[in-house]
Order: sequence, then structure tokens, then C-alpha cells
Amino acid sequence: MAIYRLTPRGGLEDNCLRVAQALVERGHRPVIFTAEPDALPGIEVRPIPEATLPVSNHRRMETLARLAVEAINAGNFDRSIAFQMMPGTGYVFLADPIRRARGHNSWKWLTSRYHVYKSLEARTLGPESKSKIIGLSERQMQAFVQRYDLPPDRFRIAPPTLNKAKIHPDVRNSETRAGIRRKLGISPGAPVLMAAALHAWTKGLDRTIAALEQLPDAVLLVAGMEKSGSTAADIVRQAGSSGFIDRIRFLGFLEPGELLETMSAADVLAHPARRDVTGAVILESIVNGLPVVATDVCGFSAHIEGSGAGVVLPEPF
Repeated sequence: MAIYRLTPRGGLEDNCLRVAQALVERGHRPVIFTAEPDALPGIEVRPIPEATLPVSNHRRMETLARLAVEAINAGNFDRSIAFQMMPGTGYVFLADPIRRARGHNSWKWLTSRYHVYKSLEARTLGPESKSKIIGLSERQMQAFVQRYDLPPDRFRIAPPTLNKAKIHPDVRNSETRAGIRRKLGISPGAPVLMAAALHAWTKGLDRTIAALEQLPDAVLLVAGMEKSGSTAADIVRQAGSSGFIDRIRFLGFLEPGELLETMSAADVLAHPARRDVTGAVILESIVNGLPVVATDVCGFSAHIEGSGAGVVLPEPF
């Protein structure tokens, strides 16, 4: 198995670990190659030395893809699966959206970053590749099928699944909600928005901040981001200039139990993402009784409409 990083833990990293655990339960011995490892009970993790990787993110990804595939081939493994675009693995767990074609934001098309990621995508999915593909949503896979003319036997769409540890709607109906609100200094009657924003711009956190300005009594809980980070500093400046920084709580990375408690304190998940192949936090919110407002670019936005659990905002935003 190959993945860029295992920490900090986002949706992709969580999926990688769940696949690895499922393999262990079936009697296999998975090995994970990664540049940013984490200690995992019962699973072997082999770090790829960061000293061998370039400084820029796209060149790091390019080099990591090559080194990981070389390590897998040298190890004589029975199967191989990558969780990013890595040409040469047997399977690809496809959590990325398709790279835009030339002509869309043409200045980005001129950058080396675009060319590196586009090359990795084309070599992983193109007709010369034998990699099987595991996709996560119908919308995501249709884009790749049309771009690369993928035959049906090369891909499957995995059904939405959730870790059972993240399904506890009873938490919302207990004293936990009142207790977490007290802990965060939120009055019982205040409207509370929650945002999951490990990648702030992609998840549309700035859009949620703009909405907060129109909701004078609301409080925003931001999961996945520390207040000391550079992105958070930009948000602090944005909110500070509008005079409502005291209504934002930066909660950092939350373990599953902490996330459930935070959801119990909130009234709505605000997820106006610009890109989101799936949006696992959407499912987590729905099954735990937290209504969702999300954009229709999210692969799992159909589940909001199907369950009547919130509002889907059409693009353009």
C-alpha cells in the first residue's frame, strides 16, 4: 500500500487505514509505504525517507510515487494499491477529482505543478496503464471515464461506508450537547455552525466565514485547524476586521469521539466546498442527526437530498 502521508488524519488517510485493517482481519499482512508515517497497531509502516524528496509538494509527490512503486516491486508483494496517482500499482483508490483540461484557468495550465499532477494522472489511468480503479462517487468516476475512455472492467465504485466508531446519534440526545457548549463558552440558545476544514479553501471555509457575518448570534466551530496555523491566521484577520473573531472556535484535529461531541453541540454542518469527491463528514453528520448545508460539487451531496437531512446549494455558488 502506498500513500503520501498518514498524519494528519483526513478522509483519505482514514480510508487507507480501514482498508489495511480489513486486510488484517482477512488474514493478510499489509505494508504501508509513506513519507509521513504514524504508528499503527498490527500494521507494518515503512517510511520513505523525506531526505530523498524535493521541497515542492508536486515534486515530492512525483518522487514519492516513483520510490513507493520501486519499493513495492522490490518487495515481491501479492497485490499493490495506491491512495494517490502512482503509475505502476495494481489498484488505485481514487479520492481525487479529475485534473481540469487546458483552457480552464489557463494560467494554472502553465505551471509545473499542473503538468506533474496531470502526468501522474494520465500515466496512472491512461490506456497504457493496467491499474484497476476504485472510485468513490458516480459523478467522480463519470468524469474519469469520459476523459480516459475507461472500460467497465477497470473500475468499481465503492459504496459509502462509515467507521462504526463514528456512528453514535445517541450522543446528540444526551447531556453531552449542553456540556460541550458550556466547555466552549456557548450560550444554550446560540445557533452553532460547524465546519470541517483541514483544507480550508477547498472546503469553502471562507464562504462559511462570510455567512457568519450575516448571522449576528451564531458561533462557528472549526474542526481540523489549529488557531496558530498560517491559514487560520488569514481567517482571524478576515473575521477580526469584521468584528466577530470571538465567535469562532478553532478546535484542531478531533478524534472520532471528540468529533461526535462537537457535532452534538452544533446545529448545522456548513460544507460549501469548492471541490469534494465525496465528503465523508456529510455522511457522518447525517447519521448523527446534524443537518448539512453543502454544495452540489460534493459527491455525497445526493445523500443530503435523499435523506432530507439538509440543503444542497447549486453551482455556481
